[in-house]
Amino acid sequence: SKPPGSATVEMRAELSSPRRESPLRARTFTSTQAVASYDAAGAVSAFDRAVHDVLDQLLQWIEQSTR
Repeated sequence: SKPPGSATVEMRAELSSPRRESPLRARTFTSTQAVASYDAAGAVSAFDRAVHDVLDQLLQWIEQSTR
C-alpha cells in the first residue's frame, strides 16, 4: 500500500546587527518527516517532529554563529 506521505517545514532565518543594513548571515532550515498514519494525529505528529527538528537546527546554527 502507498505510504501516507510526509510533512515538510521550512524556515529562513537571518542574523543581523542594528548597525548594518544587510544581514550578517542567513540560512534556510528544512525538515521532512514521514507521516505514520492516514489521520490527523499522524499528520500532527509528523509536523511536530519537523518543527522540533528545524528549531534544533536553528539553535545550533545560532550558537555556532555567535561564538
